[in-house]
Amino acid sequence: MGKYIQTFNSTAVAQELSAGFVNSMPLILDELQIVKDKKDFDQMIYQLSEGVGRARGQKTGGLQRTTTWHNCIITSGEQPILNSNSGGGAINRIIEISCDDVNLFDNPGELVSVLKGNHGHAGKLFVEALSDPETMQIAKDWQEHYYKQIAKTDVTEKQALAASLILTADAMMDSVLFKDNNCLVVAEVSGFLSTNADVSIHTRAYEWLKGWIAQNGFRFNELNGETGEVWGKFSGVKLYININVFRKHCIENGFHPKEFQKWMGRHNLIEHNSATGRYTVGTTVNGHRGEYVALLYSELGDEHEDFDYIP
Repeated sequence: MGKYIQTFNSTAVAQELSAGFVNSMPLILDELQIVKDKKDFDQMIYQLSEGVGRARGQKTGGLQRTTTWHNCIITSGEQPILNSNSGGGAINRIIEISCDDVNLFDNPGELVSVLKGNHGHAGKLFVEALSDPETMQIAKDWQEHYYKQIAKTDVTEKQALAASLILTADAMMDSVLFKDNNCLVVAEVSGFLSTNADVSIHTRAYEWLKGWIAQNGFRFNELNGETGEVWGKFSGVKLYININVFRKHCIENGFHPKEFQKWMGRHNLIEHNSATGRYTVGTTVNGHRGEYVALLYSELGDEHEDFDYIP
């Protein structure tokens, strides 16, 4: 700790400099829970996965040397680095593995002791093997083979690429070091990869919207006008949501309301005014006319039961 392994108890600049220093070796950051502001996780993911530091000026003029790195970042913590509001780009850059309550090693103390006394040998052999052009070509062929296998599924391209590199590295370790024919296979890795639906922020926004409506169903009963806020109404096969309320709650939960409306419009989930190009309609609630998002929950097929509401 503190020599090769670092912790999240550091500034963004320190993390950037550390990544630039190790360069092509993995940057290991331990104890995610040290970070106080949990909103910074996505920014941290983007910053570290870009592979280039922030451009900075010098007091004397000109620019400081910009740090670069070409590696992976390995992190650990008692909580996920992603949350329900994480951007699709952040999700696409992470392969998250939950250890749950499984004991990974029979005797972790003994393993730590062995590793402390014997380390560095495998890395040297691994690099020497990859320095051979023929071996490097074999690695490239394996990587392409794994990528094609994973790309046939609904996994995103970026995740398929990352997984193919992990599988190739493990196959190389088996070939060069362990030689026990016990390397990872695609099926063992695919369960940890994000699909296109996982990465789509609008799909996640829609799931949030359904839960939000179920939680606040009473707000769409016009009879509640005398006792509390009314956010819209159920009418036939439509649920009308006041546009100001819709925008406010989308933003509070990390979703972009305008882009979310466009996505729902493209998927025929809300009423779209083709004449004006707007994704809102005018209607009257409790005698007051306003602009509303008209959710067509009849278009959801069997899922329409999620929106059933009896005033």
